[in-house]
Amino acid sequence: TVLLTVSTNAQIAVTVDNPGNTTPALSASYTNLADAITAINTISGMTGPVTFSLAANGTETAPAGGYLLGNSTLNGLTSATNTLSFVKFGVGANPLITAFTPGTTTTVDGIWKIQGTDYVNINSIDLIENAANTTATMQMEWGYALVKNSGTEPFDGCQNVSIQNCTITLSKANTASVGIYSGNHIATATTSLTITATTDALNNCKFYNNTISNVYVGIRLAGFAATTPFTLYDQNNEIGNTPGTGNSITNFGGGSVTVYGIYTSYQNGLLINYNTVNGGAGTTTTLYGINPTNGTNSSVTIRGNTVTIQGGATTSSIYALFNAMGGTGTTNTVNIYDNIIENCTYPTATSGTMSLLHSSASCK
Repeated sequence: TVLLTVSTNAQIAVTVDNPGNTTPALSASYTNLADAITAINTISGMTGPVTFSLAANGTETAPAGGYLLGNSTLNGLTSATNTLSFVKFGVGANPLITAFTPGTTTTVDGIWKIQGTDYVNINSIDLIENAANTTATMQMEWGYALVKNSGTEPFDGCQNVSIQNCTITLSKANTASVGIYSGNHIATATTSLTITATTDALNNCKFYNNTISNVYVGIRLAGFAATTPFTLYDQNNEIGNTPGTGNSITNFGGGSVTVYGIYTSYQNGLLINYNTVNGGAGTTTTLYGINPTNGTNSSVTIRGNTVTIQGGATTSSIYALFNAMGGTGTTNTVNIYDNIIENCTYPTATSGTMSLLHSSASCK
């Protein structure tokens, strides 16, 4: 008697609404998300919205290098009427994507990277580190990442992207791991670019109601260090807005590299509202719960957040909410109100200090 054991990798079934809105037309369904993203990356025309519906309870391992959405052709097709949506369909658990294995030491690894594509909506699609990635060099640096399409002009940044209702779980053993990330660089390198147009920045993006845990940094949005008049800062991004849209960021940090629950730089018109930030235990250096920084004459609203941090250093400073946006302000507005800072602890401090609320902004 011969017994044959056949193993198959689970895949998430994907159905497509309006597949005829692209040229060439997409298939009505795909057996996995990787094939669906490959297909959308090959289109040459678009005449309306396209929605990819991922089956509830489905699981899939990302392909080597992760999902990479976007290129110069596709990015020129999406618009307010030509949107791309990736959403959960059906009753049950969110579709779950597991990181590929192993990650590499020569590139920056992310599970899902959007390179310059505009008007992308991702709703209720979860990401998780692969248990087989047992060392920091194998583990993911990014869950969802929004980066530039090109290292030369036009650099092409993401505009009008939303990521909401997703659970993102990585490994905070990797001190470079970030749940939701944006950076002023391409997907395969972190060298900062010198952008020249507002379309190269990250603008009008929304990050709502995501649950992020076991990461070193929860959410990180980093724009271009623009000079006056600072119009090339990232504009009008939202990390939560109204009650019920804030993100939950827990169990972050815990190492010897500076820790942030939420970190932003070179932003304007930024909202950080109604988030829950709770973590930092075991961190042996500087720790920030929420830290918007680097924004000359920038406007920011920080409202309704609940912040709890736990320091584990001895001489380092830790900060629950430290705002450094809006420096040298003349026409900007800085609003910080209705935040709750509670149950913060620093039992290991010798000369280290804990600051619960600090702002160095100046404004009109």
